[in-house]
Amino acid sequence: MSLEVLNIKGLDLKNNKVINLNLELFESDEEDVVSISIYYDNKEIKKKGEYWFLVFQELKDLLLDKYIGLQCYGSLINVYPSPMMMNMGGHKAYFLKIGEPSLNKDIVNIFDYIDIYEFATKEQQDQFYNKWLNSIMNK
Repeated sequence: MSLEVLNIKGLDLKNNKVINLNLELFESDEEDVVSISIYYDNKEIKKKGEYWFLVFQELKDLLLDKYIGLQCYGSLINVYPSPMMMNMGGHKAYFLKIGEPSLNKDIVNIFDYIDIYEFATKEQQDQFYNKWLNSIMNK
């Protein structure tokens, strides 16, 4: 079992203020389960599942419902892992561009900081990924 704590920046969307948050990333050695916890407003918000990116998407959407956006690559509409990346269990994903294939130079860590003020939901990211996939398959 492994635990990693990351300090990330969030944006309080009601007050437009940057806040410091700690994400706790937990990976079980015995099961194919990962979990992400964050403590905000004296409450623990936790999601778990099989893949880091999917768990992050769920956690991110819960925080958006509380008007908190996470300032990291995984919050961008056009960041999404390949199926192989997801199966390998890492924190990496591609920075996708419509009509262009993904390249190694486009790989980002979903938890790395990026100065953003617009935050995509899981549904928006899934839709963008499908749009991107269709744009490269129909070339």
